Amino acid sequence: MRTVRSARGFNRTQWLMLAALIGVLAFTAFFAIRAARGFLYWDMKQETPVRGWMSVPYVARMHNIPEPVLYKALDLPPDGRDTRPLIKIAHDQNRPFKEVEEKIANALLEHRAFNPTPEPAAAAQEPEQQVQEANKQ
Repeated sequence: MRTVRSARGFNRTQWLMLAALIGVLAFTAFFAIRAARGFLYWDMKQETPVRGWMSVPYVARMHNIPEPVLYKALDLPPDGRDTRPLIKIAHDQNRPFKEVEEKIANALLEHRAFNPTPEPAAAAQEPEQQVQEANKQ
């Protein structure tokens, strides 16, 4: 005695399972695309020019620079957490925004000149290897 299922069509349970599978695949695809777009945007964001709507902490995070460096460049107290937009800071200091933008650009260049980013090979090394190389020098 053999039991053979007919291939005529799906029953109700099979249709529900197929619908659930399609739903899960759509959900996964949606969030995979969303994550990929986020990663691509993160790469582009690293070279985004300074805009008036940005705050000092935002620029500091975006360009991986300590906030006090930017506060000093803008003649602001370095201990505070000034979250005003840069255009507002320029207005409050009676400066054109271009001048504030140039001061930030100069601070970024100066900071990068004295604090270069590590080479990709050096960043991939184990911490013990970095310590050993530092001790050799």
